[in-house]
Amino acid sequence: MLYQSLAAQGRVQYTTPSDAGATCAPFDYDLKAALAAGDVIELGILPAGARILDMTLVTDKLDSHATPTVALDVGLMSGSVGDTGNRAIGAECFAADPVGKAGGASRMSLKSGFTLPKAQADRSIGVKVNAIATGAPTGRISLLLWYTLA
Repeated sequence: MLYQSLAAQGRVQYTTPSDAGATCAPFDYDLKAALAAGDVIELGILPAGARILDMTLVTDKLDSHATPTVALDVGLMSGSVGDTGNRAIGAECFAADPVGKAGGASRMSLKSGFTLPKAQADRSIGVKVNAIATGAPTGRISLLLWYTLA
């Protein structure tokens, strides 16, 4: 199932740089139901012409099982920003990250996230639930995205 943050729905304005330099854009999604394997959240927006400098994934505990197995992928999504159709998601920024097992923060360390080429259109950044034992019914997933247009 596809879920969307308020930014992805176009209901809140997201941060864009007005000058040269780095910008930090925070994106949040509050769970409305327990997540299942294969669920995708369209969480953030990478503006046209932007290059990712860094990214931090911050989550509450997302797996309520005694032996949590939650693993999250974070990457660019196919389609246009806000498209509610069936969309693919990559794992350029995080692949099978376990941060949701206990909750916490994880910094991007995959080279592919740092070397994504610029694009002429805004692009969606999504989170995919790769695996999960028992999804928690509440919680928050946040993404802190540092990027530049330089």
